[in-house]
Amino acid sequence: MSALWHTREVTEVIWSQATLNVPTFARKKKPLRGRRGQGIRYEVRAQRYLQELYGLSYYASPWFKYREHETEMLRWCQPDGLLIDVEKGILWIVEIKYQHTYEAYRQLIKCYLQVIEKSFPPELWEFRFVEVVKWYDPQVKLPVEVKLCKLPHYAAEGDFGVHIWRP
Repeated sequence: MSALWHTREVTEVIWSQATLNVPTFARKKKPLRGRRGQGIRYEVRAQRYLQELYGLSYYASPWFKYREHETEMLRWCQPDGLLIDVEKGILWIVEIKYQHTYEAYRQLIKCYLQVIEKSFPPELWEFRFVEVVKWYDPQVKLPVEVKLCKLPHYAAEGDFGVHIWRP
């Protein structure tokens, strides 16, 4: 699960690496209740759905460690998923939300893309973005046009794709 409270906008990433190591701050799990718990339960089900849909092409909740130009401090981030088409050189960064939010856009564009580009060079990869949601509200305004997608991999280059999935 992505740790929303740790997600921040990043500036100039100088290095990043995908890792199987889980940072110590993420190892403790508390049971969540209310709306936050509802969102986490939805994410768990959506992760299963995406893994069944895409098999080994989908990587759920990968951890990345990275460094920014202004500091040597090691930082971490965890997108909800990566869908990778190696043959075509396309990588979809996936964010799962119970309800469509501006925060999903901010996480995908202002954090995850900056970090992932250092591990997957843009000259070799095309990046696409998709938010998987249970509820879509067209009143939530983003600085880019939203395109609804029948399946997550239909999110095209330059779009901010939203795939509505209701279990």
